[in-house]
Amino acid sequence: MSRGEPIGAKLSPIMPLSLYRRHHQECTAARPRWSTSSEFQEKAKTWKRCGCPIIAAGSLSKVRRKRTTGQFEWDEARAAAYRWESAGHWPSSDDTAPGPEEPPPDPSRMTLALAVEAYLAYHLTNSAKNTWLRYQSIMRRITAYTAYKGYLYLDQWAKGDVVQCRDMWTVAQRTANADMSVVRAFFEFGVERDWIISSPAARVKNFKSRDATNTRGQQKQPFSDAELARMYEACDRFAPKNPKYAYRSVTGRDLSDFISVSTRTGLRISDASTFRASRMNDNGEVVVRTTKRGEPVSLWVEPWLQQIIRRRALAVGDLIFGEHRTTDKNVIAEVWRRNLHRLWKLCGPWDTRPTPHRLRHTFARLLLATPRVEVKHVAELMGDTEDVIRKYYSAWVPGRQDKITAILKEAFAETPRPAANNVIEMKTPVKLAK
Repeated sequence: MSRGEPIGAKLSPIMPLSLYRRHHQECTAARPRWSTSSEFQEKAKTWKRCGCPIIAAGSLSKVRRKRTTGQFEWDEARAAAYRWESAGHWPSSDDTAPGPEEPPPDPSRMTLALAVEAYLAYHLTNSAKNTWLRYQSIMRRITAYTAYKGYLYLDQWAKGDVVQCRDMWTVAQRTANADMSVVRAFFEFGVERDWIISSPAARVKNFKSRDATNTRGQQKQPFSDAELARMYEACDRFAPKNPKYAYRSVTGRDLSDFISVSTRTGLRISDASTFRASRMNDNGEVVVRTTKRGEPVSLWVEPWLQQIIRRRALAVGDLIFGEHRTTDKNVIAEVWRRNLHRLWKLCGPWDTRPTPHRLRHTFARLLLATPRVEVKHVAELMGDTEDVIRKYYSAWVPGRQDKITAILKEAFAETPRPAANNVIEMKTPVKLAK
């Protein structure tokens, strides 16, 4: 790596060029002149964005050079670097001169840019904001690959393009599999509107990994009763980060109430942090969600939690966890996420890393641990299907292990076994070597 390149510059696995942003004197984020930053550094939530150019550095045709991509977004900069690497040489000054005029687009074929615009516009009105933001991020990768290949129309994509585009992603295999479901939906969107005959992503298989870190499909990890007790105990020792502004900071009592609401309602952190007391009626029934048909789904909460909700409503208003200047749920949830992580550090070491979503898993565990609760009721309250609940929470389905044990006893009841004198009785259990 040459002098002036950042140590953390990201290197794509399919091209020898590294990308980094070089900040100039007029940097809107007030960063030092000629300082550099990588894409990885800019993914930090506290990073302040700026409009400084992105530089490509590396060797092409044995020529070592650093050159600005002329782009300010990472996806567009990668697309420019891909074009240079594909050509096998650095662009000359003549490359920026206007070339021959391109023929006008064929009106009978759908361009990918218009297809992406229509797809995002559809989900802007039919999907949640966070879902739309995720789709927007994935569509940027599709657009960057299209620019890299020099495609214009949607029907130019083939199965090989989908695979190559996915191989360029710098995400984990589990994330790539999840994002591929959006890519498939995008091309199916085009098939339904007769823009293309068939989807090039239809037969692209997901990654299959046996890596121990790949937990997709495994059981979810709710908090145990002992872990909940540790959190409530730590709330008594939790202090505001800045005592000078304690009147507007999250306190230990606030966190205790937040944990109680989350584990008794199963609400996600964004919904719990914007919980309104008006969602609870006089009988203690809380509306947790609304079905696609517009029907509310409610659950009853315990009297002590009803008192907490009413007490907070009297103290701070309908938004029991405080009002904010912004209406962005992600920004509000981030305040509580950070304070929860501070609380979990007070609890000491954890066997499984604590996350806010584990509070929602705890809600499912508490319900399924009750013998008379049926899986369909839990699925309705959480907004999932029964198959999803059984897949991820089967360990807490009531009577599951008892039924399995009974089946095994019945299956082996009449099975031949060795003579009694061949069976050695152990007075003490034997420890097996690992």
